[in-house]
Amino acid sequence: MTKYSTTLLHSNINDQSIHHQSIKDHQLRQLSSTPQYLATGSRAITTHIAIIDPSVEDYQLLLEGLHTYVTPYILDANQDGVQQITHILQDLQHQKSNIQHLELHIITHGSPGTLHLGNTTLSLSTLGHYAEALETWFNPTSDTQHPTSDSASCLNIYACNVAAGDAGDEFITKLHHLTGATIHASTTKIGNTALGGNWELDAIAPSSALHSLPSAFPLSLFS
Repeated sequence: MTKYSTTLLHSNINDQSIHHQSIKDHQLRQLSSTPQYLATGSRAITTHIAIIDPSVEDYQLLLEGLHTYVTPYILDANQDGVQQITHILQDLQHQKSNIQHLELHIITHGSPGTLHLGNTTLSLSTLGHYAEALETWFNPTSDTQHPTSDSASCLNIYACNVAAGDAGDEFITKLHHLTGATIHASTTKIGNTALGGNWELDAIAPSSALHSLPSAFPLSLFS
């Protein structure tokens, strides 16, 4: 993922105004208490969660740029990121029993077929190890190995090149089968346009899914 700039994310934010909060070891910090909004048109309740890996440069700017209906969490760099996300989603399901659709946004560093999450990686070689956890992400109360999540549930991955090439295509396809969610990811760099990045999630699994998704960030930030 390319480095962010204040110009890209917010025209009215400068480096001096950003409050850098420390993230304690063995602790996830919830930065908002309003995770739900009523989706227009369908009137179905959609919950938006953003998971941000602290290795992403200037991630505080991303927090400032999130839509107000998105609840962000910062991963602990010293713990297993996949397990942290699993616990977040399980806790959310217990707290919000009326969740109908879930949009999970993950912002981190990546490479073809690989995501960096906390002190571990989620990749083609580790998907099997994390399969049981991944199967609960969009259906936390299920005890089956075949996810039954609603087709409207989405996993949107903002990470450089994660869907690129054969490895990337295989990765998001397997991730779809494990989670039951529609996967949106990128085959190119993600981030600051001045450094060769963009915010287009140009890959999707399954390929038959409609390529339409709400961004976790206001579109005006990237125009």
